[in-house]
Amino acid sequence: MGKYRRYARRKRGRRKLGKLLLPTSLVIALLYIVMTLTVAFSLQEGLVRYDLTGDRIVNVTLLRATYIAPPEDRNYTVLVTVSNETLRFTIPKGSEWKTFYLRESRLVKACGEVVNTSFRVAESPVNTSYPGPFINLTRIGRSEDYILTQYPLEIYFVLSAQLCNASVKAEYRGVDMGSIRVEYKEWEDGPVNVAEVNCREGSCLSRLTTGCVYSYRVSAEPTIAGILKLKFENGRLYMRLLDNPWITVVLYVVTVLPLWVYVKKRERAPTHPSRLLKGAKDVK
Repeated sequence: MGKYRRYARRKRGRRKLGKLLLPTSLVIALLYIVMTLTVAFSLQEGLVRYDLTGDRIVNVTLLRATYIAPPEDRNYTVLVTVSNETLRFTIPKGSEWKTFYLRESRLVKACGEVVNTSFRVAESPVNTSYPGPFINLTRIGRSEDYILTQYPLEIYFVLSAQLCNASVKAEYRGVDMGSIRVEYKEWEDGPVNVAEVNCREGSCLSRLTTGCVYSYRVSAEPTIAGILKLKFENGRLYMRLLDNPWITVVLYVVTVLPLWVYVKKRERAPTHPSRLLKGAKDVK
């Protein structure tokens, strides 16, 4: 009787294992689907490199000016010094608490990576120059706000680093890449311009614009061996499972197929005591 009880327990266990096989496979499939939608792997830096070249410019914009005290009946001149060049902005005469929305811009070509600035109201009796923010010319599109308060005015400036007569150059190795895509704006609220730059023999080179670039985004879709699709965005190279669903399919098959084979073998294996006894006699 003990043999038959063990046989019944094994049979029930195999049936239970067979019933769990399908839901287990579905759970694993769901897990791999979530991984496909969310997982991305960063790859080695240096496989794809790019650089934007051109004239580095400081854009000085006078947004608005407000009279915060009773002014004299005349215009005022604000002097803005960027590196070694001085710009002149004129504030029209007005009354106390009068605000002028001027939105005047001046461009200054600068050398080096960082330049200093200073501000002064020329006709003010104080006649003092105030230091302004340092502008990092390597950070294209980075803006610095500056408010100058000097009797009788409060003046609001925005200074930004831009790149004029810009060209883009990219180099790549170990991957295949047909082109790179550059999206850029020539001013803050301007439309997005798109340039497709063709690549060959490990490099890409093209002039973007004769104007100025306020902000930009570089992207590409390189491949490895023609089957592994990658993404490149602003200096970061990575691989998404969403772009390579075949990887998830292979992982699913490798995970689930051995499980199915194991369960099916267990189901076909003879376990009845009479069969085991018959097999032992055949061996003799």
